[in-house]
Amino acid sequence: METLGTHFAGAFAGARDIGIDVDVDQSMPSPTWQVAVDRAVRLCGSQAALARHLKVPRQHVSEARTGGRTIPTDRLPALGELVHMTPAELWTLQEIANMPRRNPFARACDGL
Repeated sequence: METLGTHFAGAFAGARDIGIDVDVDQSMPSPTWQVAVDRAVRLCGSQAALARHLKVPRQHVSEARTGGRTIPTDRLPALGELVHMTPAELWTLQEIANMPRRNPFARACDGL
C-alpha cells in the first residue's frame, strides 16, 4: 500500500534532522483522482470490470482516469465503496483532476 511516507520518506527524514516536527499519517493514501481510479481498477481486475461495476462505458473509465471526462455523480457512491472514500471526497478529487481541461485561459493560449 502506497503512502506519503513511501513517496517522500527522504524529505520527511530530512525535515526531522533539522528539528522540524513532521506528523504524517502513514495509513492515509495519496489523495489524487488517478490513484483512486487506479485502486478501483486493481480491485475490480480491469478497467472493463470497473466500467461494468459503475455501469459506464469502458472508455469512460479510461478517460476519467486522466481527467478527460468525469464519472457521473450518481456513480461516485459505488466507486467510493471500492476505494473507501466518500462520494464528496471523490467528487472533489475529480474536479481538481479536471481543472486543466476546463480552464478557459489554457484554451485561449493554445495558439500562442
